[in-house]
Amino acid sequence: MAEAIIAGLKKTLNPEILVADVDPSRLELMRETYGCRTTQDGGEIAASCQVVVLAVKPQIMGEVLEELKGQ
Repeated sequence: MAEAIIAGLKKTLNPEILVADVDPSRLELMRETYGCRTTQDGGEIAASCQVVVLAVKPQIMGEVLEELKGQ
């Protein structure tokens, strides 16, 4: 789902997008395919972005929110 959102945004608005993922191969794909900046640190996104979209599986949402808490 996140990739579909990014593709749509890039086609219509072409914003700067920063993507976080634990999988380095997904980050490489996002850089190469969509020109996104990437990081494995979700806190970097929360600290530096105006809009944050959490496109994560429901079972890890609590963990992600805990990581971002206080950012």
